[in-house]
Amino acid sequence: MFGLFRKKHIKPLELEGTATIHAPAALIFGLVDFTSPANRLSARGFQFSERSTRTGRFAATDPNLPDVRFEFNVDLYDAPAAYGFFSKIIADPPFGGFERNREEYHIEALDDRNCRVTLKTTNWYREGITGRARRNEEALMTQAVAQDLMKLKLEAEGLVKEHAA
Repeated sequence: MFGLFRKKHIKPLELEGTATIHAPAALIFGLVDFTSPANRLSARGFQFSERSTRTGRFAATDPNLPDVRFEFNVDLYDAPAAYGFFSKIIADPPFGGFERNREEYHIEALDDRNCRVTLKTTNWYREGITGRARRNEEALMTQAVAQDLMKLKLEAEGLVKEHAA
């Protein structure tokens, strides 16, 4: 009846957060760059299967989640100003409300020792997700963006203090 029962297209969830970090832009870039020895996921124990090029596909596993694989496709590499990638969690059965995600870190040097980091995310919902589940995923992802920026700030500023000592 005039399209009343037509399946609605759900727009992806777009979020953005910003933090001022008391660390140089190059240090921040190294923490998010999958090819960097300082990469923050590697520091947490993630094992990358391929890290030979700056852009392209990367796969990783987390020792805490042995049955889950993470796929990353880096398509934005502008050291030390911007780093971006698509990501997907591969698990059977799938979990979470998102099919795939996009993250972009924009790093603006304020001076030699401080920068502003903006994290932009786009998150595509899994097909068939209910309105209630979508609202829950939105709340969780909003919190995740804020937490990721806070962790990045703590990690970077901790490294600065370590090097100063």
